[in-house]
Amino acid sequence: MTFFPYREETLVYPFSAKRAEALLFNSTRDPKESKEEIEVFGKDYLFNGHVKDGQFRVSIIIKHPQNFIPYIDGSFESTSRGCIVHSRYKLFFSTKLLLGFWSGLTLILGVIYLTLEPQITHALFALGLGIGNYAIAYSNFKLHQKRSRRILLSVFKEEGQSNN
Repeated sequence: MTFFPYREETLVYPFSAKRAEALLFNSTRDPKESKEEIEVFGKDYLFNGHVKDGQFRVSIIIKHPQNFIPYIDGSFESTSRGCIVHSRYKLFFSTKLLLGFWSGLTLILGVIYLTLEPQITHALFALGLGIGNYAIAYSNFKLHQKRSRRILLSVFKEEGQSNN
């Protein structure tokens, strides 16, 4: 088990890996693309990121900052009957840094309050803040991960239904 929230899954689809890659590519905006270019072409994207060479790294497009939104890192693999999509949902590095810093700081404060001049109330308060901070971060990650997963599945869902 890792300290930082993380989820991994494998999806199987009845269409080719190239088709799955094209579907995700058509729903993904390159972060280098300007907003003016998007407005000219009138394209609605679901993700920011990169999709190429059987690999992808995307995150859902948001209107307001969300610290615990995951990015989806994955790959496409061809099979004899379709494709397998491997995906891993992870926190961005800056969010890991922030969560690690505050968790570490509250742990250190808790230990200091327990050892130097024992103040149980202060120690429990510091440790409680650290645990509460982590619990909120974990639940926010899960909330955003479920939303990201639902949007990712919607990209492939229509194609999977049209092949039946």
